[in-house]
Amino acid sequence: MTVSLKADASGNSGSIQVNGVDVMSFGPGLSLSNRNKIINGAFGINQRGYVSAAATAAGQYTVDRWKVTGTKGITFATVNNKTTVTIPSGQTLQQVIEGLNLQSGTYVLSWEGTAQGRIAGGAYGVSGGVTASITGGVNTTIEFNAGTVSNVQLEIGTVSTPFGHRSYAAELAMCQRYYVSIFVTHSNSPST
Repeated sequence: MTVSLKADASGNSGSIQVNGVDVMSFGPGLSLSNRNKIINGAFGINQRGYVSAAATAAGQYTVDRWKVTGTKGITFATVNNKTTVTIPSGQTLQQVIEGLNLQSGTYVLSWEGTAQGRIAGGAYGVSGGVTASITGGVNTTIEFNAGTVSNVQLEIGTVSTPFGHRSYAAELAMCQRYYVSIFVTHSNSPST
């Protein structure tokens, strides 16, 4: 195995390579922890109890933080603790990232699967090849078209790094900020 550094002309930014393949970006402002701006990128949290292949309404949330744009739903399967989502033709899957979680800069989108992705309504592309300039503080939509998708990551920089798994507890806590169950009790007591 050969590990090397590939730096830009300034020597301040670049990537770490293993056997000639970029595996991690480095540079000013880049952090190795909490770099993924996608919440539930592994599709492991499903507080709503969305059932695989169930019909949907446009704009309906399925697994936590992910909504569909049509009525065909999505299917998903988990094998060896890895969930893969299948998006049917004519449907897209989206996550809106809150602007307060974003700083201004260039971001790269990566995932596993056959679907193509895009950032903020830009052109669809393949994993690791989709980059966009994002303005900090502005909500940004990540979208995938028909195909399979798993382990989604959006990170600052132009070189994608391996998917950053968060603990189940951390991912659940992040999802709970956006989904709250409210239980209301009702009493049939007569009023006086």
